[in-house]
Amino acid sequence: MNVDIKQFTEKMLQSTRSFVESGQDVQPTCFLLPADGKLTIVGFGNFAPETKQAIATWMTSEAKRLNAIVVFVADTWARSIKGKQMSGKQEALVVSVFGPGMKALTAMQHYSRDASGKIEWQVLEWNAEVSGTFAPDLSGDTKTN
Repeated sequence: MNVDIKQFTEKMLQSTRSFVESGQDVQPTCFLLPADGKLTIVGFGNFAPETKQAIATWMTSEAKRLNAIVVFVADTWARSIKGKQMSGKQEALVVSVFGPGMKALTAMQHYSRDASGKIEWQVLEWNAEVSGTFAPDLSGDTKTN
């Protein structure tokens, strides 16, 4: 599947922003983009912290099994911006992109609400220097099936 991953991600974030702006609850969502082009979308609901590792493990396993790029989108509370701690926490859309043969990418888009509920979006910031639970480095991996 030949897809511009940043363009795809930004399109998914457009939809996600419209959910946030309409007051709907945004559920963590995984988009699997396999080489055969058959997009799979999996919503996780608001999962408990103790299931976080199991979900991350499942996404990593599916990425390898399907030789797929994973785009994971979540609405969360952030406590830091570019590694700098904030005095409080701020709402943000967070994206992780990973898959076999690629370095993981993450993006974060902070937002705030004024007293009337109007949302002000910050600039989407990409970071290529990451690795973690939802952004595993699979750059050395290849298709497993």
